[in-house]
Amino acid sequence: MRRPFLLLALALGTLVVRGTDWPTYRHDYARSGVSPDPVPEKLTDAWSWQSAQPPQPAWQGEAKWDGWNKVYDLKPRQIFDRAFHVVVVGDRVYFGSSADDQVRCLDARTGRQVWTFHTEGPVRLAPSIANGRVYFGSDDGCVYCLEAATGQLAWKVRATPVDRRIPGNGRLISVWPVRTSVVVQDGLVYTTAGMFPVEGIHLVALNAADGAGKWRQIQTDLPAQGYLLASKSRLYVPAGRNNPAVCDLQDGK
Repeated sequence: MRRPFLLLALALGTLVVRGTDWPTYRHDYARSGVSPDPVPEKLTDAWSWQSAQPPQPAWQGEAKWDGWNKVYDLKPRQIFDRAFHVVVVGDRVYFGSSADDQVRCLDARTGRQVWTFHTEGPVRLAPSIANGRVYFGSDDGCVYCLEAATGQLAWKVRATPVDRRIPGNGRLISVWPVRTSVVVQDGLVYTTAGMFPVEGIHLVALNAADGAGKWRQIQTDLPAQGYLLASKSRLYVPAGRNNPAVCDLQDGK
């Protein structure tokens, strides 16, 4: 499990020189992974940060086989949380941890810790930064909004009407963990909660300012885990080994 530590250290060492903000995973909600800034010919490590514990992925190992379709030697596809994914805005670095249930903010110039925020479950995906706030979800089933400068809680909303817990990955987690990223667009926050279709997968839109609900759609066909993609009109929800679900941003249908 040494590899995720190296990935984070190298990422932080290079992001110090980046000029354009990188406010969400792979830069934007199309997940383009493209920055307009040129990369210097020579990069050197300015500093590194290393977690005391390695990442704790939600799914360990390979799927092995699909008994229904009798397909064997499958390769793993649920690999969205095998490392700590970093975002950067201004002179601050932000990332969540599945090892100690925290979101951290570091100084991009020095690596010094500015603040940390604890949740009640693993934070498996990178936060999204918008308008001076940090948005993310946790396995505890909640969506969080923090003040980017201080880490103070602006609002916290449970993504489902009921709080039920089950054992998961050696922890007590929500029956409806937030295991997709959070998209913040046009004043709204979009995310999902749930990984067991029989329990219902909740796709929700919240007001970015105060967390008030705008709409909710519940489907019972596909799980929802990984990074959401978004255009101006549609939301693309990853669904494990299945094709993604494509939803209308106006009402979630």
